[in-house]
Amino acid sequence: MTAALLQTLLVYAVVALCTAYSLWRLLPAALKRHGAAALMSRFPRLQASARLRALMQQPSGCGSGCGSCSSNASRAAPVAQEHKIQLVRRR
Repeated sequence: MTAALLQTLLVYAVVALCTAYSLWRLLPAALKRHGAAALMSRFPRLQASARLRALMQQPSGCGSGCGSCSSNASRAAPVAQEHKIQLVRRR
């Protein structure tokens, strides 16, 4: 193999790993649980994996704490205050 071919294969491998990682991070929790269950049923040796067992018990939501869903219950939402606006007609 030439150096250029080896370098190209290495770049493809890095891009594939980065793509898989970003897709995994963006998947909903339900799909992650389903994927973990499929892996554990397909490969019995993975049933001892603490990481997969923890993934199976992960609650819904991404857990990033962005505040756009109910998974961010730790921070209370700010109370919206009502401001009255008075419109005055010009003469």
